[in-house]
Formats: sequence, structure tokens, C-alpha cells
Amino acid sequence: GKMNPYGPPYDKNGFNENGFNKHGLDPDGFDKDGYDKHDLDIYGRLNPYAPPYDKDGFNGNGFDKHGFDRDGFDKDGFDRDGYDRLGRKTPYGPPYGKDGYNANGYDMDGFDRDGYDKDGY
Repeated sequence: GKMNPYGPPYDKNGFNENGFNKHGLDPDGFDKDGYDKHDLDIYGRLNPYAPPYDKDGFNGNGFDKHGFDRDGFDKDGFDRDGYDRLGRKTPYGPPYGKDGYNANGYDMDGFDRDGYDKDGY
């Protein structure tokens, strides 16, 4: 199976080989998407998927806690099943094999077998 990019082992400073601590934050306090524990980026801009959420579960930007809008699409225009509005399949979506990877070699978090995302990080 594939290692969690945020999991152990951690060094004496509390960071793993990918530079993240057990909370998924780097040494500067930012997560993989560039947001800190207050959902702010390095420039102080709020994460567009951050709370508060209304009674329907959507924030002021129209996204739920999973990053999907009211129509069920994420910021990249894909739904939960990995299809865009025109019915084209995302290269990162299901189905996933027994090893956790899809036919394109990506897991459900968008990482390949070597632990890199589509941009090589």
C-alpha cells in the first residue's frame, strides 16, 4: 500500500520525510494546499472552502466542507464520481484497484505510486 504523505515516521522535530507534522502542516504551519490552521494562505487570504457553513452545509463561496459546490462540482469542475459537466472523466477519479490506484496510476488523494501529485510534488 501507499504511505500517507503526512504519516510517520517523524524526526526529532516532529516532521516526516515529506516535511509535514502529524497535523499535516509544514514547518511554516501550512498544509499541502498552502493554508494554515486558521484557513489563511501566506498572503492572509481565506481558503475558499473554509467555514462557516450555512444550514445547508455551504459557505459564503458556495462550497461544502469537501470542496464541492451546490451543483456537486469541485473547483476543477469535477463531481464526486470524477466527471466534469460534459461527462468527461478526471484522470484522478475512481475506480481504484486493490492497490488503491486507478488505471492512470493515481490514488484517491491524487498521488501516484511514487507519492507525487500531477505537478510532481
